[in-house]
Amino acid sequence: MARTPKSVNNLQVFRGSLPKPDVFAKNAGGCCGPDAGPSPDRLGERTRFDNGLAHSNPTGATDRFTVPSGNGFGGVSREIIDHINAIGVGASISVIALPTYGFLTGVGVHVAAEEPGLTFNLSTRNGTALPVADVKVVQAAPAAAGCAITRSAADGALASFSGFGALGSAEFIDILGRDGQGEFILEADELILTVATMPAGGLINGTFDITVSASYDVIHRAER
Repeated sequence: MARTPKSVNNLQVFRGSLPKPDVFAKNAGGCCGPDAGPSPDRLGERTRFDNGLAHSNPTGATDRFTVPSGNGFGGVSREIIDHINAIGVGASISVIALPTYGFLTGVGVHVAAEEPGLTFNLSTRNGTALPVADVKVVQAAPAAAGCAITRSAADGALASFSGFGALGSAEFIDILGRDGQGEFILEADELILTVATMPAGGLINGTFDITVSASYDVIHRAER
């Protein structure tokens, strides 16, 4: 498995995998120094467990990120919308950093709101495999009355992580995958959402709401 260079069409929205620079890093030549350039590669050669889990749970083993990050019109949300509108199909968004020497035990996608015509594919940058053998696709339909919902589950496959984003008549859709003891993350990796299709008008407003989740175990801390 080799490290793949960062794509020119890629936007990294995870909060970085490089440790915060301190006097030791600076004296060592700045290997962990601040980002440089307009589109830095935030995926280091080694990503520690605690630096991979930067979003919501710094001590656990599950990380998640929602695009376009709250459906607002500022900060990361605006950055994601502008990035997709500038590139269109093929625009990629790196949402979660995966630690070196981890075991990716589960991957999930939750589609809470759609933007008609906008769909995504999920992949990894450095080749860590997504679940194939045990994938469930859950659709939730509103019940006839009240706030109850009716869920239905079907077996999926790798294709389940491709072309998602449309809800149809569903209230929400979950794609949940887990294979055995998990896929080994040999090189620091990242989960990437890539735009598969765009609305007919060629632009989005940011009304979609998709959460990507990853669970993983770590035995050693990351090493070079």
